Amino acid sequence: MWKRAVASNTARPAVAGSAAASSPLLNWFAGMAERNAQRSKLALAGRDALRPVLAQTAQALLAVDTAQFIAPVRSGVLSTRPGDL
Repeated sequence: MWKRAVASNTARPAVAGSAAASSPLLNWFAGMAERNAQRSKLALAGRDALRPVLAQTAQALLAVDTAQFIAPVRSGVLSTRPGDL
């Protein structure tokens, strides 16, 4: 029974290290998507630097028609089963 339960489990471990973003020996943003890197840099700069970008993002999200997100799930294009994520 234990082998069966382990074999059917779809969870995967995540391994991550930590380091100071200010380390001169580390390119903290290497490999990051440009938008993520930009927002991370703004977050490091402080709340006042990040606030305008987050306000703009919030307005864009409020303008989205939620049917655009629901339609793919209803049509079966996207699965709602947790193991499929």
